[in-house]
Formats: sequence, structure tokens, C-alpha cells
Amino acid sequence: MAWRDGVLPSASISGSVVDLRPIPSATPDRSLRVYPGSCVISRGPEGPYLCWTATTSTITAEPADTANDRIDLLIARLYDEAIGDPKSGPWLEILTGQPSATPSTPAVPEGAIGLADLTRRAGVDAIGLAEIRDRRRAAWVRGGVRLLLPGDDRAEPGAYVGEYRHRNGLEAWDGSLWRGTRALPALHTTTISERRGVTEPVSVAALTVPDPGWPYQLTVSASAELVVSDQDGENVPAGRADLSVRLDALTGPVLATGVGPDTTVLRGTYRQPVVRLGKHTTTNVGRSGTLTGTHTVHLVAAGVYGDPGYRHGVAPFNGSLFVQAVAV
Repeated sequence: MAWRDGVLPSASISGSVVDLRPIPSATPDRSLRVYPGSCVISRGPEGPYLCWTATTSTITAEPADTANDRIDLLIARLYDEAIGDPKSGPWLEILTGQPSATPSTPAVPEGAIGLADLTRRAGVDAIGLAEIRDRRRAAWVRGGVRLLLPGDDRAEPGAYVGEYRHRNGLEAWDGSLWRGTRALPALHTTTISERRGVTEPVSVAALTVPDPGWPYQLTVSASAELVVSDQDGENVPAGRADLSVRLDALTGPVLATGVGPDTTVLRGTYRQPVVRLGKHTTTNVGRSGTLTGTHTVHLVAAGVYGDPGYRHGVAPFNGSLFVQAVAV
């Protein structure tokens, strides 16, 4: 069997793993509280040790430097009297960093795992949440599913084809990329605000899809109320306003379209002033090509031909934008 040192996830609060998680004191000072938990620590040729603490621990850092910032490192270090150490068991320790105008974190020593970086401002002894950077990594046994903790590198390659990890759902390593095994949750907008006197293309709603860490495609659809209106009290020139769902910019690739109102049908031989023509416009269901990274989807309203003034988001049909990311 093969292993990787780190924390063994077993307990959570509000959906976050808390094993060996450091938190500030009730009244922040130089002390930290560390939740109980288990971890795996290897010690050179001695192989992996299974270590644990059964109760919440308290550990105190050295006073802050008076002139410069520094970064301290909270670790869990393994000791074993059987191989010559003065004591046995996992011990929490804080390695004091070097004060500097550009401080860096101390290296994790052999036989230990890092739990948190502690930012120590010059002359400030209180350690609050903002000063604690969680760097716990999850222990992992080959063949199991690895749960990512805050200190795990999301971009770290898998060890072998078929390795599984859990992040935004289950992901599998295919030899070059992590690929999701289920769709991301659907994203929605609930309303589109009204805007009058529009004559230029405008993004009436937008959604940003975060990088899931693997290739995906977007399925999109949208709706909005468009009203072509006579802005100046005169006959409205022949024209039309449409919707489009576009990728990353108002002029980006079109993912879906919806044909909006057209004033031409009202002009004919009557030649009477046209006040407005409204239409609840719905796009088709569209789909992107294969994407990676973070992308933003825009619902764009724009005049197609002629010179119609238009407005959008007229209650009660102000509409919505729907986007779903699906792993490929």
C-alpha cells in the first residue's frame, strides 16, 4: 500500500472538516485552540504512524516582533521513544518565523505535517481568523477516494489513471486532467431590472461559472420582456430588438438566441404613430463547446436592424437567465 501524510477527515461542522483545525481563542491573543482529530505522519524509513488527539488542545505562540512582520507555522510533529526521542506521540508546535519586511513561512520539518500559517503583524499579539491560513492536507491511501482540504493543491496531478478525489462532487484522474463525474448545480438569476431608453446592446443579466477544475460544457436558456417603443413621440422606424446569450462578452460567441419585437408589422398603410410593441422573448436552449477555467455568460439585448429604441425588464415578465455546467 502507498500513503500520503495528512489529516484523516472524520468530523465536520457546517459542512467543513474540523479535524486538527486551528481557531483563535475566545478572546484572540497569542493562543490557538486546535480541534481534536487524527492524522498520518511518516518518519523516514519508519513508515506511517497513525496519530490522534482526543480533546481540543491549546498552544501559544511567541510574542510578535516589535519592528517587522513574520509568519509562524503550526505543525503536528511525531515523536517516538522507541527510536530514541525524549517523548512519544503527536505534539502540536508553533515554529517561529523570521521577522522581515518580506517574511516567509518556515519549512515543514521531517516527521511533521503543516496545519496553518500564522501571520504575525509587527507589534500585534492577537491572532484572529484573518491571521490563520488553513494549510491542512488530507491523508490518502492508494485506491481510496481523497477528500480535499483547504491546504490541498487543486491543480496537483493524480498519482495514477483512475484515482478518485472529492471536491465539487467526485472527480477522476484520466492521466492529464481531473474530470467531474456529475453536473455542477444549476445557476439562476431571479429577475432582470427594467431599463428604458436603450439604443445600444446591453447585458441585462450575467452569471459567472467558477472553474470546476475539469472540462465542461454549458447549457443555457433565458427570457426577458423586450419593448420596442417610440422614444420621441414620432413614428418608430422599422426595426427589431432580439435577445442573445453570449460567452464572456457582449460580442462573444452566441450560445442561444431569441427573436424579439418587430415594429414593421404595425406600419403598413396606416401610417399612424406607433407607441410601443412588447414581447416576452425566450431564447432556445443552447450549448457551448468544451470549456475549461472560469467563464461568464451574458444575456444581451440588442437592436438587430433599423433604429428602434427599446426597453427591457418590464414587469411582470422581467425574465431570467439559466446556466448549467456539465462535466465532459
